[in-house]
Amino acid sequence: MCFPTVANAVTGSVPLADVGVAAGTNNALNALGGVFGVAILAAVFAAHGSYTTPASFIHGFRPAEWTAAAIAATGVIAAALAPSKSAAERLTPAAPERDTAPNPSQAFG
Repeated sequence: MCFPTVANAVTGSVPLADVGVAAGTNNALNALGGVFGVAILAAVFAAHGSYTTPASFIHGFRPAEWTAAAIAATGVIAAALAPSKSAAERLTPAAPERDTAPNPSQAFG
């Protein structure tokens, strides 16, 4: 449920010219996070339990779930501390405004 929201936040936080790069980076990191998440949780499960009995399964499943919860909590903290677009705009100097009014001296020039 959070993937469309994250994709919208990522593409909305960059200039229009960089939207494609931001979307591609977001997709790549999303896939990489899934791969590492499965690998880490499988390793935690294997270190503490097995599939031999229901008790050994639960013995491995609990630490894996706690690990997943800790990783998710770390992500929430990182998201809460991440700078917002408005904060980034305050730090970036504004581009000078272009004068779009017609210049009469160049009208017949």
